[in-house]
Amino acid sequence: MDMEGSDTDTRRRCAIDLVRGMSRNYEESATSICSGFIQVLLTQYSQSREERSKDAAITLIVAIAVKAQSVLHGASEINQSINVMEMFTQHIFPEISDADVNARPIVRADCIKFISTFRSQFNLHQLQSLLPSLIALLGSSCVVVQTYAASCIERILTVKDKTGQGAVSRFNKTSLQPFLEPLFLGLFGVFENLELKENDYIMKAIMRVLNVAADSITPVASTVLEKLTAALLRVCANPSNPRFNHYLMEAIATLLSQVCKSNPSATNDFEAALFPPFQSILAADVKEFTPYVFQLLSCLLELRPDGASASYMALFPPLLSPAVWESRGNVPGLTRLLQAYLRKSAALVIAGNHLQGLLGVFQKLLASKATEDKAFCLLNTVFEAVSLDQLQPFMPPLFQMLMMRLQQNKTSRYIRFCTGFFSFLIAKYGPALFESSLESMQPGLSLMVIQVWIPNMTTVTEVLDCPERKTFAIGLTRLLCECQTVQSDTALWGKTLASIISTLEPVSAEEARAHEHSHGHSHGHGHNAAHVHEHDDDECTHNEEIGYDAVYAHLHFASSSEYDPLTNMPEGKQYFLQQLGALTTATPGKFGPIIQSSLAPNQLNVLQEYLKAAGIPLA
Repeated sequence: MDMEGSDTDTRRRCAIDLVRGMSRNYEESATSICSGFIQVLLTQYSQSREERSKDAAITLIVAIAVKAQSVLHGASEINQSINVMEMFTQHIFPEISDADVNARPIVRADCIKFISTFRSQFNLHQLQSLLPSLIALLGSSCVVVQTYAASCIERILTVKDKTGQGAVSRFNKTSLQPFLEPLFLGLFGVFENLELKENDYIMKAIMRVLNVAADSITPVASTVLEKLTAALLRVCANPSNPRFNHYLMEAIATLLSQVCKSNPSATNDFEAALFPPFQSILAADVKEFTPYVFQLLSCLLELRPDGASASYMALFPPLLSPAVWESRGNVPGLTRLLQAYLRKSAALVIAGNHLQGLLGVFQKLLASKATEDKAFCLLNTVFEAVSLDQLQPFMPPLFQMLMMRLQQNKTSRYIRFCTGFFSFLIAKYGPALFESSLESMQPGLSLMVIQVWIPNMTTVTEVLDCPERKTFAIGLTRLLCECQTVQSDTALWGKTLASIISTLEPVSAEEARAHEHSHGHSHGHGHNAAHVHEHDDDECTHNEEIGYDAVYAHLHFASSSEYDPLTNMPEGKQYFLQQLGALTTATPGKFGPIIQSSLAPNQLNVLQEYLKAAGIPLA
């Protein structure tokens, strides 16, 4: 509680808060009075070695010296009347560097907390000189001292310096390298002591060391992996500390990603070590760990230099079982894992007649607003990895499903995902496939869908990430330049153009609505659709309850890198300018006036700047 700052009801915390309150309002007087008390207490300690005296003195120093602090950075603003470094040199460092690691545990804990609190005030050389003493204190017989030392080491490794290129970690793999062996010996010494409870601060420190060490950890990676795997097998039998479990999985994730990104062939060694415990977890359905396992399997498969191995393909059929998708915590990791299978080994997936099962998973995910985003992640990857010939038989029921949902429950969130899929389909195959698929269901349906789609782009563009932005820009550009349905409706063509500009160069929704009203661009269609969704309940989607679930805990160090499904196509702006230039050149004088009347002044300026920079004349 003390380390996390949650000891709000203790006498000590109340005293600290009182001192800080007085210091804020009467800094000079409060500092003078407290400095006197501090000197008295330190004198008492030097005479009697009574720990409580120095404990109170250090607590008072921290209380009066810190004017602002955060859990992430420690003290960020210091009382200039308190010489923190002088206090450290005279009263903290002698305690920390004492060779007897079991002496005066209360004072040791205070001194470690002092270093942790003021960590941003120490330069790299000073922090490096402190590390051996902190590592030695991991060997203390006092669990509190071990824990404070591990926490301090972890927080020291997160200190950042502001530079012209942004925040840069003070420690890197080079500056940490000399300490790796004693760090691992000390941390694993505590970690592997079965008489002690699973200590999440120790595991968090191991995770942080692995992350900062980066690929320099490779020479000892197999030993570290063996220790982490043994711990995983141990805690799976009786999961009791969720924080420890999470940092253990993060440690495995960072080791895996650091080693395999620089040496992809090492994925074989990781699979050999991790598959047995992973298979045990999945077979026993250990809910605390299954979401983690799916994320780590995804990470491994994505980093493999080849396609999915035989072990992976043996694991694939059970992943399509409806039961495994019942737990909400499994869904994000499972979806990513299926995407990895498709991107790495689509041919093997199709050869195993699994396409219908995949689309069955999509249907299940689409049925809940809480998982509809993952439904479209999966669907987009299916259309990215599988040939159109193989998908053709599934197109009619698929579009029927999408349209039924759009008709019955068209929230702005669903429109974003659905039109994102349409954009990808059009970007990859052109608008003809999109139109024919909808027209086969009902004549005129493609125009109706576009009339809902385009006005709602105003709200969609505000929340797009980079790959989505490119997909929308290219899909809309192909609608603009290749679709006769759009080109035959002047107002719709102009709105589509405006949507592309706002996708490439987002404007606020207020600006767009102001332009909408000032130009009166309802033109008898699509106008109401733009306003139907302002009151939808997207915020409630994550509160749906469908029974007990293991909470999904995202593994930061197993995160997938940003993926571009249209990597073989140019960037959105470049593609748009090429196609618009070709269209206006082929039909001189036709679209110029429409462009002038359709775009808001700021959008028109943006377009003109684009064209000028690219050297493209607007015919």
